[in-house]
Amino acid sequence: AMRHVGPSRVELGTRTIFVLEHTDCGMLTFQDEQLRQQLKSETGQETSHLHFHAFTDLEQNLRAQLRRIRQSPYLPRDIKLHGFIYDVRSGHLREVHESAAEARSASLGSR
Repeated sequence: AMRHVGPSRVELGTRTIFVLEHTDCGMLTFQDEQLRQQLKSETGQETSHLHFHAFTDLEQNLRAQLRRIRQSPYLPRDIKLHGFIYDVRSGHLREVHESAAEARSASLGSR
C-alpha cells in the first residue's frame, strides 16, 4: 500500500486514505514458510528470501497496515486514514478503527 500512498499524496494532494481488506482472502489460507517450501519443491529454486506476508487474522492485519501508513515519515500526521473490511458474502462494509493510542497520536498535529 505504501508504494501508492506516497506518490498519491505528493502528486495528487491526497488527504484521505482508505485501506480495504475482504473476507475469504486467499492470504489467510497459507503460511509463508509453507508456500516457500512448496515453491522450492516445485521449481528447485531458492525461496528463503521470499516474503508473501500471509496472515491469520484479517482485522489484526488491517490494523497493522493502518499503523504502517500512520507511522510513515512521508505523510502528514493529520492525514485522514480509514480501514474497512468488506464481507464478500453479505456485501457489508465494516470500518475498523485505529487503536486509541494511534488515533490520539495522529491528532497531535502534522509532521
